[in-house]
Amino acid sequence: MRRGVIACAVAVMLCVAATPGGAQDARKVVAVVDFQDLVHGWSSTSQIVTDRLISRLRDEVNLRVLPRDQVETALRSANVGSEGVLDAADAQKIGQSLGAAYVVMGEVDQFNWEYHSATVIVATVVQQSATVALKGKVLDVAGGQVLGQPEGKGQLTQTGGSTWVGPWWSTVSVDNFDSQLIGKATKQSVEQFAKQAVPLMK
Repeated sequence: MRRGVIACAVAVMLCVAATPGGAQDARKVVAVVDFQDLVHGWSSTSQIVTDRLISRLRDEVNLRVLPRDQVETALRSANVGSEGVLDAADAQKIGQSLGAAYVVMGEVDQFNWEYHSATVIVATVVQQSATVALKGKVLDVAGGQVLGQPEGKGQLTQTGGSTWVGPWWSTVSVDNFDSQLIGKATKQSVEQFAKQAVPLMK
């Protein structure tokens, strides 16, 4: 009876270890430092870009991207820069404290949404153009070396039939951002950036 109980317990342990939840997570851990907004045209630019890059990288089955607030806490504790492209030594220190294999960091150097209107016969036609450009670095924490400098650029244009009045940021919020032209350009730039960054993190 006792041997049967022990055998059953061992079988259960082996079964748990064979499941995804019981197995050791073999994914590479990635820390994303908040992207620095070099444009300063909208108060939420850094948050929006960083959140969307984290979300995009989480689509990669071989990567485990740390929560943004966890990285922010580590940066504050280490008393180093809180955003942008960190010094390699500082980025390595942050990565080590978080148990990360890679640190992704960068800057937003274009974040523009422009409106141009023209009167054609009796109608006013409004053309919108949005451009978002990112540049950054991927650091290998173990070696303290920059593996590459991915970039991404989203550029979209659309024509509408209504007259625009006022600055665009007065009608855009974090909640409705993705449906706006500037949101779609941001998604495009993040996708390009990710496609260059992911192959570096093997």
